[in-house]
Amino acid sequence: MQKGITFDNYWALALIPVLIAFVTIVGRNLYFRSTLRKRLIIAIRVVLVLCLSIALAAPSITTKLNRTGTIFIADVSDSTKANRDSMQAFIDEALNYAQNKDITGAVTFANDAAVVKMPDNKNTPFSLDVRLRSNDTNIQRALTLSQSIMPENVAKRLVLLSDGKQTSGNALETAALLKRLGYTLDVVRVETVTGDEVQIEEFISPKQVNAKELFDISIKIKSNVDTKATIRLYENRALAQEKVVDLYKGDNLFTFTDTAEQSGMITYTAEIITENDTVLQNNQLSSFVQVLDRPRILVVERGNNGENLVRFIEEYAQVTRVSPLEVPVTMQEIIKYDAFILVDISYEWMDKDFAILLEQAVKHQGKGLLTIGGENSYAPGGYNGTPLETVLPVNMDISQKEENPDLGLVLVIDKSGSMSGGEYGISKIEMAKEAAIRAVEVLEDTDQLGVIAFDGAIQWVIRTQPLSDKAEAIDLIGSIRSGGGTQILHPLEEAWQNLRKKETKLKHIILLTDGQAEQHGYERIIEGINKDGITLSTVAIGKGADTLLLRALAYGGMGRYYQTDEFSDIPSIFAKEAFLAGQKYLQNRHFYPELVNSMGLLRGIEALPPLDGYVATKIKPAARTVLRSDTEDPILAVWQYGLGRTAAWTSDIQGFWTSQWSMWQDAPLFWGNLTGYIVQKNINDGYSINTELRDGEGFITLSADSDNLPQVDSIEGVIVSPDGTSSNIELRATKPGVYEGAIGKKDSGAYIVNIQLPGEESNVSTGIVMPYSDEYRLLNDSDNFLEKLAVEGGGRVVAKPEEVFSTDVQNTGGKRDITNFFIVLSLILLLLDIAFRKLRVSFQPLVKLFDEKISPLKEELIYKMKNKRKQLPNKGSNNKAEEPKLVKVPESPSDGSISINDKLPNTIEQDRKVKAKKDPGEPLRDLEEKSDHVSALLNRRKKWK
Repeated sequence: MQKGITFDNYWALALIPVLIAFVTIVGRNLYFRSTLRKRLIIAIRVVLVLCLSIALAAPSITTKLNRTGTIFIADVSDSTKANRDSMQAFIDEALNYAQNKDITGAVTFANDAAVVKMPDNKNTPFSLDVRLRSNDTNIQRALTLSQSIMPENVAKRLVLLSDGKQTSGNALETAALLKRLGYTLDVVRVETVTGDEVQIEEFISPKQVNAKELFDISIKIKSNVDTKATIRLYENRALAQEKVVDLYKGDNLFTFTDTAEQSGMITYTAEIITENDTVLQNNQLSSFVQVLDRPRILVVERGNNGENLVRFIEEYAQVTRVSPLEVPVTMQEIIKYDAFILVDISYEWMDKDFAILLEQAVKHQGKGLLTIGGENSYAPGGYNGTPLETVLPVNMDISQKEENPDLGLVLVIDKSGSMSGGEYGISKIEMAKEAAIRAVEVLEDTDQLGVIAFDGAIQWVIRTQPLSDKAEAIDLIGSIRSGGGTQILHPLEEAWQNLRKKETKLKHIILLTDGQAEQHGYERIIEGINKDGITLSTVAIGKGADTLLLRALAYGGMGRYYQTDEFSDIPSIFAKEAFLAGQKYLQNRHFYPELVNSMGLLRGIEALPPLDGYVATKIKPAARTVLRSDTEDPILAVWQYGLGRTAAWTSDIQGFWTSQWSMWQDAPLFWGNLTGYIVQKNINDGYSINTELRDGEGFITLSADSDNLPQVDSIEGVIVSPDGTSSNIELRATKPGVYEGAIGKKDSGAYIVNIQLPGEESNVSTGIVMPYSDEYRLLNDSDNFLEKLAVEGGGRVVAKPEEVFSTDVQNTGGKRDITNFFIVLSLILLLLDIAFRKLRVSFQPLVKLFDEKISPLKEELIYKMKNKRKQLPNKGSNNKAEEPKLVKVPESPSDGSISINDKLPNTIEQDRKVKAKKDPGEPLRDLEEKSDHVSALLNRRKKWK
């Protein structure tokens, strides 16, 4: 602390030189016959502006404070009720250590604050009994009240007695502010619970569910004792479920399961009942669930592949079934549905615009997507590099998952005369050659390739060998020419016999033809390629192909069958086959899926049946695997894509790999949960409604797109209380498209809010849960709040009463304001200025005093100095200074003659009198001062000239 004078407004001091200069300059133009009067008035005005400037700067004298003000702040909320007497005893004992210099006061608080004792030096005990609303704790309000009653010019100490359970306000911010103002905040910890206590900590339920959807309700209970309890769950104020449970010390979690039968709002209330409990206000907690209408789902299937799925989910959703050729191709049609399910659909079968719009609808409109596996889906279905792969949680390419085995591939291409036909000037044989070239481009350099062109005979275009030179292979394929008949049996056997001798891990044959061939003799070949681990896929071109034969060959050869009337599809089919042949995508084996992360999709399910196969994929980094295979390939994967959710089920639904799942009793529940997961709730209504709690008060915010709702100043709504009564609420516009309303502080429970949208006939409903006050969360840790408060307030944690007055507090010094002194002095100087200017005050007494007393002394001093100077040697003389001659002054003669020493003062006096005769004296001055005003002006004019 620094002593001295301080100023609140230092800028006012900058006026001093400016005002003094101004007064001095203006004062020179004042007209007074007496120079002394003029100078005196200027001096008075200079001192006057100096005093006014200092007064404007608000000066204070800083001194050390010798007294200390201490205010006890006692928490009398419900959480400290059991320890009210101990707080009273602590304060009473602490007062015994107060000294005469101490000034003490007291404030009690809960939700409000009240002064119990105004600060004084009578350090006598007082009572803390004050009637306050005790269901909340607002420490900030108590600190603010204590600041307002703290006396001036004392060192300031605040002593807070509390359990630190702040339910409203911001005490940390206020404590930091008080510290900067010179306060010291000490805290005394008050314990809360002394007996057995059980409280409902949290009520967890989904905000929105679909009708007929099964969902979980979880209740978290905290206890400080092991005991038995009864949990009751009320649905819309009616008892729905009840459980008798064992509670253990600490946190306990219990789950109830319920089904939403119809759309609307459902309120739930959980209640815990025990034999011994200290506080009952924390034994109930509420929540609400909004039940939506059944979602609209579009199932895309080929034939009746989705029959089992529709049977499982039709209870949960409104299902529309279409073929790949009937999918919507405009966004207006797509947004009518909440989710889409693709059942073993190849990308080549669907309109490409549908795939593009579907990806956008999921990302930007919040739609859901579920893809179901099969031999025509995922990588076998051509999803690689398409919008479907982008939107799904799995990647199609599994090449990075493990090192790919080397592949032996033989292409058996029909070059009969019928292959010379085609469309748009492009023959089928040219398309077949292009397809073979595309296959070459897909293969790795370590793979082996063979190409057989056949009609009535066999032509080895490329003998099976490592693909070391792709350019040469492409040139050889380009040399194929059409002509002749069609024989499949011998070329197929040639390919088998050649490929079986190759040392490759994977072996595959692709047969392409557009005609008819032998009907018998293939059994031996199929048996042989199966025994040798070779797979066979077939491609039928046009309506003239023997589709039954080719389908049977593909089925027997464990490959894939393709039939196309579009010759332009042939290259993509070959590229796809070459791609799939090098990867083990179709996994055919018996295994039990492993649960990785439930994600709520297995709610109500205890065990899973086995699977017989799936399509291999690779999980994306941001996705989550719910189920996986015995080799850790994803069976069910989900993720959030933009605003929407997508899921990938890599097994099938037709029963080829899921024969036991089709008969599983929990299959409807599993597929219903999965469907409910991908369906977003109210994401595309053009508005969003949010509720929140701020310091125990409820607030509702409605945000709407400006295009969807007309702009109005306010929106009306109705609040339905837990007891069924209703009240109105108004949401005011805070900015364009945003409306906010306050519910205020309410009793605990779930409140339903219905808001009438402007310009529409429908209402929007939501709910807000008002929990019991944090005042009754007795088992919650206050996170060292009191220690943090003491640090922010520059104080400490006090444990004993004798420690309250044992340490010094901040002594920022007292200030004594001296502004009034300079104001009074300024008034006195102003009166003097007026008096000297207006009143006929004569300065003759001062002049006479000067002439009689001061002037003789002055002239004598001057005379002596001149005489002494004459006696000094001449400056620059080389002779030694002579000794001063002593002149003896004769004594005064007895005859009364006067010596020179006696005559000197009289001579000076006579000179003064002669001079005085030349000056008429006071009468002349009075005459001049009484001259008329015109003469004064003329004299001033002459002066300026």
